Amino acid sequence: MNPYELANQLADALSMHPDIQRLKQLKMRIRNQQAAKEMMDDFFEKQKALAAMYEAGHAPTPAQMSEIRHLAQVLGGHPLCKEYIDLEIKVAGLITEIQQIIGEPLRIATWYSEIQ
Repeated sequence: MNPYELANQLADALSMHPDIQRLKQLKMRIRNQQAAKEMMDDFFEKQKALAAMYEAGHAPTPAQMSEIRHLAQVLGGHPLCKEYIDLEIKVAGLITEIQQIIGEPLRIATWYSEIQ
């Protein structure tokens, strides 16, 4: 078995997965609604900035956390945005499970796994 071929087959299978197909549809619908697109853009820009802060070892301010919570609540009130975010979380779970399966041979074969 060639792992590269299998990885390409996995990529093809994922692109056809119903949840990923639905994400694509929702993304297009949201992009066609200016207000929804702007809300999503704002939320994900703020989320990306918070992630960068955490990676740099900095904690966000209470105001920044309040703002992201508020944006999440606003998005939760928009049916398309809510469905998109819920589905994105579900797909992230699927990807995490796949990564765990793929990583299992490394966990068994490496010394590093012994000290964790």
